[in-house]
Amino acid sequence: MQINNSFHLKYIKDEYARRTQANPHYSLRAFARDLGVSPSWLSDFMLEKKGMSDRTAIRMALVLGLTPSEEKVFLLSAKARHARSPIERATAQKELNSYKRTKTFSMRPNDFLKTGTWYHQAILELTELENFTHHEFEIAERLRLPLPTIRRALSDLHEAGLLEFQNGRMKACFPETESTQDIPTTAIRKYHEQILQKGVKALHEQAVHQREYGSATFAFDASRIEEAKAVLRSFQKRFSEEFYKNSENKDSVYQFSFQFFRVDQKRK
Repeated sequence: MQINNSFHLKYIKDEYARRTQANPHYSLRAFARDLGVSPSWLSDFMLEKKGMSDRTAIRMALVLGLTPSEEKVFLLSAKARHARSPIERATAQKELNSYKRTKTFSMRPNDFLKTGTWYHQAILELTELENFTHHEFEIAERLRLPLPTIRRALSDLHEAGLLEFQNGRMKACFPETESTQDIPTTAIRKYHEQILQKGVKALHEQAVHQREYGSATFAFDASRIEEAKAVLRSFQKRFSEEFYKNSENKDSVYQFSFQFFRVDQKRK
């Protein structure tokens, strides 16, 4: 599978749908205002009557607060579709195709509506195990879930472009998936709630040598919260690179989580 050059268009449409879902009174005019473009241009663009310049694509990527991987794909998609030079379009599409095979897929809140449960992510990781049989019955057994649930999940992952079926085998389309950061949505909150519940269950069911739990409570300068979050995200990335990417003999799926939140309440 390849990322086609409609990614940026779909992204804009999905973002507009997300905002109108959150606020039924949100209009196309308001969306255009927030994006810094005219309502008429935005309407024509969404109807595929107008293209998007590099300058507009860069400005939109900034306004939308895209992650680095999202921004890269967004800009390449716009260039592959709208660049005036055929050579530029072809070059951008070629890079877009290779990016698909090697980079991280960033899940927007809309993606979480169908593929944002703990078991969707676990299925993608199961496909990388050395002893995986690539059969839906094994997934159901290993995740302790009903077979109909697994079948729906496999269908959702395939429709979202996250899972491929090749010669009786399942293959994750991206090495990693990530969600957008600091955007509160019900779907993403539900996912984290599921992970916390799984963590509580594992605490009681798994032997100590199979798991690791730790916690620290300390006084903190709340004005440094963004700095602290950046450090935690950097650590998470390094941890994944050490134990996920470099591991060759994968025989199990583990969940890595940490929590960092305020315990006390602000004084009135």
